[in-house]
Amino acid sequence: MLLGILGTTAFLLDDGPDDSWGKPRERAVLATLLVHANEVVPLDELVRWVWPKDRPAPLLAGPTFDIYAARIRRVLARLPSAPELSIEEGGYRLTIDPALVDLHEFRVLLDEARELAGQHPARAVELVEQALWLWRGLPLADLVTEPARAWRERVLHDEWLAAHTLRMRAFLDLERHEAALAALDELLADFPDDLGLAKLRLTALYQRRRFAEATRYFLATWHRLRRNGHDEAAQLLRQHNAALTAAHPAPLLPEPTVVPRRLPDDITDFVGRRDELAALDRAGVSGVFVLDGPGGVGKTALAVHWAHRMRERFPDGDLYLNMRGSQVGLAALVDDFLVALGQPPAANLARRQRERLLRLLLADRRVLVVLDDVQDAATVRQLVELLPSCLMIVTSRRRLSVPSARRIAVRPMSPESAALLLSVRAHGRIPDAARLSAACGGLPVLVTVLAGQLAGESPERVGELVTRLDRRRLLAAVGPDGPVAVQAGEACLNWAYHALAEPERRLFRLLAVHPGEDISAEAAYACDGRTPTESIRSLLRLVAANLLRPSDELDRFGRHAVLAEFAARRLEDDESAEGVRAARERLLEYFVTAATSAMHLACPGDAVPRERVALFADAHEALAWFARERFTLAAAMHDAYDDGCHGYVRRLADPVAALLTRAGNIVESRVIRQLAVDSAHAAGVSAAEALRQLGAAHLLLEEHGAAERCLTAAARMAPADDLRCGHVSMLDQLGQAVEHRDDRAAALTLFQRGLAVAERADDLAALCWLHCRIGQVLRLAERMDEALGHLRAAHTTASRAGESAAAAASLAEIGGIHRDLGDCSAAFAYCQEALAIAEAVPDQTAAALICTTLATIGWESRRFDQAVAYSRRGVELLRGSQDLATQAQVATVHGDALYHSGERYEAMLMWRQAADLYDHAGFPLLATRLRSKTEEGVHGSAPRARAEAVEVDETAIRQPVHGATIE
Repeated sequence: MLLGILGTTAFLLDDGPDDSWGKPRERAVLATLLVHANEVVPLDELVRWVWPKDRPAPLLAGPTFDIYAARIRRVLARLPSAPELSIEEGGYRLTIDPALVDLHEFRVLLDEARELAGQHPARAVELVEQALWLWRGLPLADLVTEPARAWRERVLHDEWLAAHTLRMRAFLDLERHEAALAALDELLADFPDDLGLAKLRLTALYQRRRFAEATRYFLATWHRLRRNGHDEAAQLLRQHNAALTAAHPAPLLPEPTVVPRRLPDDITDFVGRRDELAALDRAGVSGVFVLDGPGGVGKTALAVHWAHRMRERFPDGDLYLNMRGSQVGLAALVDDFLVALGQPPAANLARRQRERLLRLLLADRRVLVVLDDVQDAATVRQLVELLPSCLMIVTSRRRLSVPSARRIAVRPMSPESAALLLSVRAHGRIPDAARLSAACGGLPVLVTVLAGQLAGESPERVGELVTRLDRRRLLAAVGPDGPVAVQAGEACLNWAYHALAEPERRLFRLLAVHPGEDISAEAAYACDGRTPTESIRSLLRLVAANLLRPSDELDRFGRHAVLAEFAARRLEDDESAEGVRAARERLLEYFVTAATSAMHLACPGDAVPRERVALFADAHEALAWFARERFTLAAAMHDAYDDGCHGYVRRLADPVAALLTRAGNIVESRVIRQLAVDSAHAAGVSAAEALRQLGAAHLLLEEHGAAERCLTAAARMAPADDLRCGHVSMLDQLGQAVEHRDDRAAALTLFQRGLAVAERADDLAALCWLHCRIGQVLRLAERMDEALGHLRAAHTTASRAGESAAAAASLAEIGGIHRDLGDCSAAFAYCQEALAIAEAVPDQTAAALICTTLATIGWESRRFDQAVAYSRRGVELLRGSQDLATQAQVATVHGDALYHSGERYEAMLMWRQAADLYDHAGFPLLATRLRSKTEEGVHGSAPRARAEAVEVDETAIRQPVHGATIE
């Protein structure tokens, strides 16, 4: 292979492709001849391929191409087995061995991969990736004409895309579902309507048991294909989804879709701790162990090393979380564990529902949980109640009071173990290792720092160090349990610190303004204030001195808490107040810029920043950054509040809270909103917007009393004629909070005030929702005519504003009113239209609830087959849902529909399932009532509904349900 057209027209040399051999037109001519290798290409065909229509073609094509051919021959003559370019029959022929062209090599590799895919999928993946590596860009990149464009599109679809499809199928055969999904997401961004890719993605989601996501993806893709006129493809996708649904029955309750393996990397040169390891070895597969001891004594290393040794004891996985001295609350911990188990919490799940979901997922599973650096025993006690079947290893600097926990006191290493560790970490025998390690107080973190300084030092230098450390040895500070006879070894750190050059000493102490132990390179640059090149050079020198450690991820660095405390002391002693303030402001400014950029990509519906700064390529990268930095950002905001930097607190509050809400961490978002309110009060500025945002967070958590208090306070602060969107939202949210305590008159007044403000501001999105909410309240008050007027206005405005969810909600309410009035035909039509919109959004919960209304209308109008079909559709829409209460509600209606249609036995089975779901969702009273209904059904007689059913037009409801037609 010597010539390439999978990109620019290049010679493929040992040191890389060379496309500088000729001018663009010469490269275009050679590319055309290579596409038609060993064929005669007439002159007029060459002109069509080489000259775009908007450029004048040569008047005398023959002489022009003769000149190009002469130059191309001279270049080709340098190649071994040189291709021959000749003039024949009014055109040109390039005689060449196909093996010399990269496109031919690509096709050979792809054919071989196809042959092996069935029996050896791993080898097929290797061959496809070799083939795809040959692509350097768009093929025929030097040609922009219509024939070249048509050839390029065909090759991209039939060969390049086919290669990726083959690779995805091999990934699925190898059960590498996450790799397949990641690659498919990239491909679907460029080929959103490709049926083959859509079917593969559905297959991967079902095999991964991500049923709810599969349903959302099917509905969105099916509606898009229909909307774009691809009816046949939509039908084939529906059939494929039906087959997958039948082959992968969803469990009644959620279950993990991932076996989590979250432990940090093991320490390969672990030394000592025989007694502690033996005590841990005697642990079973459940219970709690607390490892406590001073900072830097090696608690984390002991826990992680033992966990790696015992991984086979815990086949259902291991979970790890650094609690960072209680910066992480139970709600954040629960959310992190749900994500690790492959069940990221839905945004509409309240805190208690998330805790029940975690308990369900880990019930009777053998999982190891490691909680590092815990300071609050209450969090551990709460977690123990949620995870009774798991073994929990907790590390802490304090003696935690946890009932039934077994305690292991981790003390400083013995002199012998410390000396051995020093030699191991220094990669060689160290003279006077015992005396040197004694200066470290038996703390492994200090031994490691000392080892970094001693590696490669001469015996004379080591002797000098022994003398200095003997003179400067310090007694340890008082620990949480009283004085401890540990040589703190601060002299070791001072010696290591002063051994650095001044730029590295300055960076080491300035990093103390960073609140986390995991530091990104960008945050370090901000602390430093120098160029990235200068900063990274100093960072690498700090790593070499063991004052920082490289993280598992690229461009990130870790720092032990003991070293962070030492850096803070050095910052206080060695840095000016102006230098500290400047470093802190640079870091906060970086966090504001990065968080705002991440919010703009990942939460496009939120407020748009004044200046957009693109720090991330896409939303996925932005969310990945936020997942790593979320605890650091929260800590930085608290530090800024304590330092009086209230402007930065308010600037960070919106993007951080929005990103937390986007990730489903509503409780943490509420904490951030509360901090913004406190900061506004402390700074003496208006807290109206901060209070509104806090009230919205309370509302999401169904904390209606707190939401009402916050929103009422915000309303008092806002001017009566305020036309801002935030003021409208505040009135809307306050109305929802008031409505929850059944004060419909007050709620109606607030909604009407919001409507008036939205009309003056011409805010269509707010108008449609407020009309809808007013209609809902009026319906409950049985003021049907007025309710219909508002709901029709809501639907009209929603259509103008593009608010599909509001349109569906208003139509469903109109249908409900017609049902209340006894007009089942009109109710049925409105709800059908609402269902189509809700599925297109797709909003599965709303669609499922509309299905229950349709089912109720069905049996009330004696259309029993329709009732069963729609109720079953609602159950299918919630396959794999985490919202167990809504699942139970829909399953109950399906049982009712079955009972009314004469299917008594099936109805009782469905009611029992619904009762179980209510139990797990935390509604025992509803479960008891439903079980009583089941008992009544056993002794009663089901109506002979099917025999009495009226004839209906079945085509009116023949719509897709997960790929199956309702019958």
